[in-house]
Amino acid sequence: MKKALFIAIILSRIVTAYTQTSQDYWSEGAILMLDSNYLSAINSFDKAIELNPENLNAYVSRGYSNTKLGKYKEAIEDYSKALKIQPNPDAFVSRAYAKSMIGNDTGAINDCTRCIDFFENYTPAYRRRGIIKYDRLNYKGAIEDFNKIIELWPNDEDAYRLRGGAKFGLGLYNEALLDFHKVIELNPHNALNYSNRGSAYYKLGKFKEALLDYNKAISMDPNYPDSYYNRASVKKDLLDYRGAIQDYDKYLKLNPRDALVYFDRAYAKFEIKDYQGSLDDYDKSIELDPSDALAYYNRGAAKQAINDLNGACLDWSKAGELGYMNAYNAIQEKCK
Repeated sequence: MKKALFIAIILSRIVTAYTQTSQDYWSEGAILMLDSNYLSAINSFDKAIELNPENLNAYVSRGYSNTKLGKYKEAIEDYSKALKIQPNPDAFVSRAYAKSMIGNDTGAINDCTRCIDFFENYTPAYRRRGIIKYDRLNYKGAIEDFNKIIELWPNDEDAYRLRGGAKFGLGLYNEALLDFHKVIELNPHNALNYSNRGSAYYKLGKFKEALLDYNKAISMDPNYPDSYYNRASVKKDLLDYRGAIQDYDKYLKLNPRDALVYFDRAYAKFEIKDYQGSLDDYDKSIELDPSDALAYYNRGAAKQAINDLNGACLDWSKAGELGYMNAYNAIQEKCK
């Protein structure tokens, strides 16, 4: 009997020793989360919270997992619960991101501002707020936030890139160029950095420098479509329509559903008198964006060039209907 009792006590101690705590479940979930196994991670975080409803890390981690699964409302709830326990910078900024993803930019900016009130030098809050302002075309406000990041971290590549983009949006191309120079100084191995600087050169009318930067970007990353489109824009302005068409071709292989690029390629083909090719591209552009009045107007010109006057007049009529009033001048002159 004493021996049996002794064994029972030992077994009880073993069971107690292997009972998982809230922190154990959180650690387990964190490992699953790092492996992108978000559903299983959430199960572990659920258990962690069940055992300890005040486990702040579990709420934040579950919120992150829900965010990765696109469950933004659930993520917001988790971050809110974490913030009720105590102010936490990751929870503020992560909730801001989730809010922005469901279109609540005002709430997102407020979360970033509250985070900064508690944690003045927490750069992710300035970055997130700056990005939201940038996306809302509030470039001046965005620049203020990116300035603060650079003040705190003078070698923050991303902050210079973002600030350069905001200055570019304001038409401050020389200032943007300085930021893009700095970005390349900090990281000369990123194709996007050269493509961005090329765009600043292009806006300043420095076509040679723009072409060299776009060439560099393409050599570093031949699968980044915007570099081809940007280089095509330079070639088109230099009246090198055939060279531009080659770059539009490469762009469309990588991104075949961009109405604007079909439109631009159609224009270039028209300029070299490839009227049928131009017509085909305007067809595709209109298929992808049937609200583009100028595409109908230009397609009308292509139809006129191949002697399809009836088709041209119908396209000009549609362009006018969509608000492009110059189309009626063509109708009055050609469609009698």
